Amino acid sequence: MSINTIERILWDIHHDPQLAARFREAPDAVLDSYGFADLERKLVKELDVRVIADRGASEMLLFNAWLAINGPGSVPEYLGKMARVRAG
Repeated sequence: MSINTIERILWDIHHDPQLAARFREAPDAVLDSYGFADLERKLVKELDVRVIADRGASEMLLFNAWLAINGPGSVPEYLGKMARVRAG
């Protein structure tokens, strides 16, 4: 898995509200342009933040991208996902 590619899309989503909106509407179309492997694609599409963080992605990027996609009202859900037991 390429954490660099995952972090790139997280950064792009956070900095481009139009991209975040496109991701909400049609995530596969956005993901197609990043060349993800199957596992990376699934993790980003599902925003499995705990697993992505456990694999080395910046938790700040994850949080900012989460907010860009889901809005500030989703912070409790994000925190719940991050509180899951870390992958061993």
